[in-house]
Amino acid sequence: MIIRSHQVKERGYDFDHNGNILTIFSASNYCDGSNYGAFARWDYMADGPEMTSYTLQDMSPNEQLSFNKQVTLFEDPVYQTLMKKIVGKKSLLKKEFEKADKNQTKHLSPTIWSDIMENILQIDLPWLTLRSKFVREDAQGVLYNTTIEDYALDNTKFQKTHTGIIEDLYMWKDTLMALFNLIDSDHSGFISRDEFSDVLKLIFYGKNVNNDVNQTYIEEIISTMDFNKDGKIDVNEFLESFRIVNMKKPENLHDKPKRKWNRW
Repeated sequence: MIIRSHQVKERGYDFDHNGNILTIFSASNYCDGSNYGAFARWDYMADGPEMTSYTLQDMSPNEQLSFNKQVTLFEDPVYQTLMKKIVGKKSLLKKEFEKADKNQTKHLSPTIWSDIMENILQIDLPWLTLRSKFVREDAQGVLYNTTIEDYALDNTKFQKTHTGIIEDLYMWKDTLMALFNLIDSDHSGFISRDEFSDVLKLIFYGKNVNNDVNQTYIEEIISTMDFNKDGKIDVNEFLESFRIVNMKKPENLHDKPKRKWNRW
């Protein structure tokens, strides 16, 4: 039997595929009080697990979240992961929201908003009951623009100051992180000047048939990426450098930069 989690089930658990897969969700009241939590006890030599569902008393619907509870929500890794996926689909979500908002009221019904979230993100969650955690609403309905606008990232390198750039960065973040770890050969958490210089030499000297890339140019690139001038490149500096390149890339893909290589 395979036991999996991270999917809300109304009674806290569910068996699928002829009882071979058990989905169990331990948090009750996750959907504003509509779901049970569950846990499994599997005794030695027993044919299967003994399931127990439970629910805990939720706070009053009118009770405001305390500061500590709000902080806990923003520090929740599941919430952070969902928000990153939302940011990565920001443009497509906005397009679908505006398409559904035929009267241009900046509002949608909760049902339409939740349907769009599920269709675009392809994540099977009870968006309708979870909407208070992701979007604001008033008497007219859901203020769909607040799905993104009210979310602030902790890291100052990832502020929402440039439309579209942050989305690209999130979509490519895993690749950039893998590249950073590859260059950081000693796994120190920083890219030293020597480590980065070695990689640039491999790239430039292998591609540059005119051999006009010298150590001075390599040092110039490294210095540009080393924002705090401490002699090494941390992960934030590395990601920020790619963000800046994205900002400066030509509007017309056929426009060629003046230099042979763009400065980072």
